[in-house]
Amino acid sequence: MFDIIIVANKYPIQGKYGGEFVRARLKYYTSFLKVAVIDLGANRKVISEETMDNIPVIRSSYKLLLETLAKFPAKVLGIHSPSEAVFSSSLKFYKPHQIITWHHGSESLDLSKHYSFIATDCSFHKWKQVRSYQQDKLNFIKELVENPEVTKIFVSDYLLQTTTEDALAIPQNIRIIHNNITDEFFLPPDSVNFSSKKKIMVLRDFSSTKAADIAMGIINRMAMQPEFENLEITIYGFGQHWDAWTSPIKNYANVRLFEGYIDQNNIINLMQGQDILIVPTRHDTQGLVMCEAMAAGMLCVVNSIAAIPEFISNNEGVLVNSESPYTIVDELFKVLKNKEDYISRRKNAMTRALAQCGLENTITKEIALIKEKLN
Repeated sequence: MFDIIIVANKYPIQGKYGGEFVRARLKYYTSFLKVAVIDLGANRKVISEETMDNIPVIRSSYKLLLETLAKFPAKVLGIHSPSEAVFSSSLKFYKPHQIITWHHGSESLDLSKHYSFIATDCSFHKWKQVRSYQQDKLNFIKELVENPEVTKIFVSDYLLQTTTEDALAIPQNIRIIHNNITDEFFLPPDSVNFSSKKKIMVLRDFSSTKAADIAMGIINRMAMQPEFENLEITIYGFGQHWDAWTSPIKNYANVRLFEGYIDQNNIINLMQGQDILIVPTRHDTQGLVMCEAMAAGMLCVVNSIAAIPEFISNNEGVLVNSESPYTIVDELFKVLKNKEDYISRRKNAMTRALAQCGLENTITKEIALIKEKLN
């Protein structure tokens, strides 16, 4: 029997992004706990097993969840991004006090409030469908958040506050524990270098359009500046929108494009050779990438949205209260012209990332919480 089995709606498969933040946790759990993970896919018809990072990975589906939970028992159940269907199935095998849920974002929020819809007949019909689904979801989230027996972990204070407002909930048995950053990202602060040639990186998933327009707009705006020739820009990513978003910038002599999946180890190596990360976000996973880059001593350029200000300020990066590429580039170039400020922000970023997302304040707390439930 496992100490804990984790249910996730995404877990990495070779060549695809998804669930890296869950995987990062489990790598550390294995030194202290007997752990496995259930990866729920939409259309799988059979249960399969494999091993990744010396962790049993059970590929299953929502329809097969009851069978999977019966086949792989554990003392504690963890659910990342809980849904009503997964939670209700879990109660057939686990008592509420044996369950921990992790809340990362969209699964807990009223998306009809936080995302914009164009006012057309078609989009209004879509909005009504979304609104109906969101209300059902919020009813479940309210019940879960107010359940005193189930332990809930929120990855940011912003997310907890917004969830309780959206669901009109009075939270009970809550922990705020940020997503962790892998040890290998962290570099000593004295390793930061300053040169006239700045290496700038964009690293993002292009399977959706979230903030990709901002990132590409920033590069186009940079190209209008005389300082542009002193920049080396590299863009990594892949997805169905890759060609559409990168084609307008592909002819710049100092811009290199690399289309393809990049695993965690390669991301670590890439970041440690770069200076600046262009990381605008619209309710996506770029916030975690930003914290990883901060740990590696990069200057992160990001717009102020959602939980982002909880992890970075203008003491540690370039935080802009605008989505305008013009405004963002202007603020970045102000920093680049001040060597002392530039180096200071990068060193401060490393210190803050360690304090908020290092093992002591993330994984160590989660493992202690799981062990409490085992006793």
